[in-house]
Amino acid sequence: MVPERETPTGLPSQDESRLSSRPTLTELHSQWEGKRREAWLLRRERLRDTILLRLKTDRDKIGGLEPFHGIAFINKEGDLYVTQWRAMGSIKNPELYTVLWPLRISDEKALSYLTQVPQQRPFLFRAQLARVRGIEKAIRFTRHVRESYLPVEGERTERTREFIVQIKKLTDTFSQSHRLTPRQIEGLTRETRDLIQSSELDFSRLPRVQEAVDRVWRASTMRDRTRRINPTACRQMLFSALLAMTQELELKHPQVQIKYAGLEAALDFEREQTRWVLEQARHGLIHFLRSNVFRQTSLLGKMSPKQLVAEKRGMIAYIKKVSQELDNQVKLQPYKPMAQSVILGLQGEEKEECRAAGWRGDSAAELISQGYFNRARGRIWHCFRRIDNVLKEYESVEKEED
Repeated sequence: MVPERETPTGLPSQDESRLSSRPTLTELHSQWEGKRREAWLLRRERLRDTILLRLKTDRDKIGGLEPFHGIAFINKEGDLYVTQWRAMGSIKNPELYTVLWPLRISDEKALSYLTQVPQQRPFLFRAQLARVRGIEKAIRFTRHVRESYLPVEGERTERTREFIVQIKKLTDTFSQSHRLTPRQIEGLTRETRDLIQSSELDFSRLPRVQEAVDRVWRASTMRDRTRRINPTACRQMLFSALLAMTQELELKHPQVQIKYAGLEAALDFEREQTRWVLEQARHGLIHFLRSNVFRQTSLLGKMSPKQLVAEKRGMIAYIKKVSQELDNQVKLQPYKPMAQSVILGLQGEEKEECRAAGWRGDSAAELISQGYFNRARGRIWHCFRRIDNVLKEYESVEKEED
């Protein structure tokens, strides 16, 4: 990709400042801190009656990952791992799990503890690692989850609220059961089952929702387990389902919303920080290429050997400083692979790694040390192009990866 504007020397001009509406890093960090606090408080409330497990293999895997703002993990390739809670109907092979909650249950005691846990416990979850490749994709993922759980118009929220309304309707109608004809009862049953199927709540993996749906499904017939008309027993089942779905709406939905709002704020902050570092590197390389040593290479021939050595050392030190910033600050896909390839192009590494990154020949630092300044200039120019291309390629968060 050729830069849009070039100076007479063939180098791109400095980009104009970003839009003033763009949030600052300080603002993004404050948003993240606030959301993380809310998520922590709701998570603690939700854990009151919960057993939270993790596979020992996942725990061992986490040991090789880098923590990300205390809410996720990163691997060496820059992939993001988010922890999601998966409902469990029962505990099979308890020896494979470690207990995250309740606290203070060691691996030595975990097997005995999990063996005694009642099966089909309604608040049994497994903390599972989900990999998301690319920070833009991760932001879109968190937005999608949040939109599903919005307090008013969220898709899952609307489905849950519609289901609660239907439960209340059945409860009120069954209080007038002596006035209902068999055809009216059949109509209520059909209406309830159509709602359950259209809402897809019957496919939920949450035990609390599964049990509530099953109770409403059975209660809608106004018959008990013996198949007798029993509006009293059915109203009790409906009341139990109403409590479960209300807890789902008022406890889980806000917790999911706040959790992913915190994750999105952290990702927004990280993306802004990453792109700022890359923009600084891009600007630094252009500034370097515009220096006199590259614009007037004939000056180098007039330097004494001592002056030339000092000039080379200064140039290599500058290149290494840019490389170090990229290595320390750029952590996530799709930016990390590009940053690593730029580092190889600037200061070099093992030859196999250079070939994998698409480089042939010596790095810019090696070329400078050998006195090949024009070739070094070309190598630095290509490094600039790689940074410039990825910044333009992913300028929009909504850009879908191929």
